[in-house]
Amino acid sequence: AGSRPIHVRAVSESPIASIDIVRNGEDWNSMKFDKQDVDWEIEDDDAVSPAWYYARVARADGEMAWSSPVWVDR
Repeated sequence: AGSRPIHVRAVSESPIASIDIVRNGEDWNSMKFDKQDVDWEIEDDDAVSPAWYYARVARADGEMAWSSPVWVDR
């Protein structure tokens, strides 16, 4: 019950342009960056149950990466 903390850490040899948090298949939150080492913490205060999340990382050179999904039952 309550908010869910979300912590994303991404490191790249090319600058990271943005990170998107996807919740239940839809873009939920995003942040723009311009650095190679990102440590981002946010809270999902409007959490739904059950839910699944993943992070999508976009680099300045156009390359992308995705995290494995995380499922939350409560």
